[in-house]
Amino acid sequence: MRKKIIFFMMLLLSIKPTYGFQLLNNKIIIDDGGRKIKIKKNYNRIISLYPAHTENIVAVGGTDSLIGISRSDTYPAFILQKKRFSYHFGVERFLAVSPDLILIRPMIDFAYHSLIHHLEKANITIISLQANNISSLYTYWKIIGLLTGHEDRANKMISDFKNMLNLFKSINLKIKKKKKVYF
Repeated sequence: MRKKIIFFMMLLLSIKPTYGFQLLNNKIIIDDGGRKIKIKKNYNRIISLYPAHTENIVAVGGTDSLIGISRSDTYPAFILQKKRFSYHFGVERFLAVSPDLILIRPMIDFAYHSLIHHLEKANITIISLQANNISSLYTYWKIIGLLTGHEDRANKMISDFKNMLNLFKSINLKIKKKKKVYF
């Protein structure tokens, strides 16, 4: 029991703080790990280690840029033939397919920092993102569009989503006796 407590204390001490991602001037990303990435090109050899990233890359039209997906990916069905990757794998498996970008989320960044460090040393761009509210979701979609060269599709997703939210709000205004729902 004592060894487990010591292990978890050491793990907690090694965790970097989350910064919250940002997009500056449509060219510079500050990711959730605090990395500052200047976008100079579209990435066309992307490994997504988080199903939400995979789905959003596909949604903006970046399917062709995906060379690998996570072992947890289940949707969309046509993407499932892509090579599978895990943050449990060694660096060599990633290097063997020559990715130019690996998209992760903060949990992977914090818990598997040794893997991430070695991938960065191999000059692979690592970007850690996880939207946690509506406004960060819009920025997240813009970033995904920027990374894959599909900014127009990402902007359309944002516009369509905002229009749908407005539609739901207008429908909600017409309801006189609203029900309370707890999630």
